[in-house]
Amino acid sequence: MKELRSLALQSLPDSPGIRSTVWKLLLGYLPPERSLWSTELKQKRSHNGNKGGEVDDNSNISWGKS
Repeated sequence: MKELRSLALQSLPDSPGIRSTVWKLLLGYLPPERSLWSTELKQKRSHNGNKGGEVDDNSNISWGKS
């Protein structure tokens, strides 16, 4: 993962899907084990699909203002 992070900081190809996949890995959205990607994405899509238009109320966030 360190090598991937280093390469990503230098430059990423614009090939379809490469850049987004690398960032999903680096941000922990996808597990490092490629064989788990499909299952993980299905679970995340199912979870996000069950929100049904629900909106989070972030009115209590100060956004760093005093």
